[in-house]
Amino acid sequence: MKIEGIGVSATGQIDVNSGTVIGVGAQLGDWLGSPVKKILEDRFHLPVTVINDANAAALGEQTFGRAKGKENVLVVTVGTGIGGGIIENGRLIQGRRGIGGEIGIISSILTVWSARAATAAALSATVLRARLCAVLRRMLHCSKSWAYRQKTSTAR
Repeated sequence: MKIEGIGVSATGQIDVNSGTVIGVGAQLGDWLGSPVKKILEDRFHLPVTVINDANAAALGEQTFGRAKGKENVLVVTVGTGIGGGIIENGRLIQGRRGIGGEIGIISSILTVWSARAATAAALSATVLRARLCAVLRRMLHCSKSWAYRQKTSTAR
């Protein structure tokens, strides 16, 4: 089997044209400016595509997962931050540099969250994940089992 290219799913805001990390959270400061595509192309002499991990998750869900065959998909990821991958009319929303689907922290979630909880900065990612699932369930009228599946799939 011949390898024809390399695909990279990376955390942070990724400039899809240059394959460079152009935005990260404070905990990943050393990652900012990393020319991922250039490093891998120079090393392996193969074409390389680098996209944001939430965008990769959205494409994966549309191709192989629960959104298979769907034209409009929203995937929210919670990890080192809150990310989003958006597919509209079958096409990944990327924008000019690849960060068109970055949803960051949605203001309506923070409004609900801060009205009922302590300061957002003091809460751990685990609490954020649980709160985000609860808010999304209410917004999207999802079943409780959706949040449970997410919780059990990330606990290792």
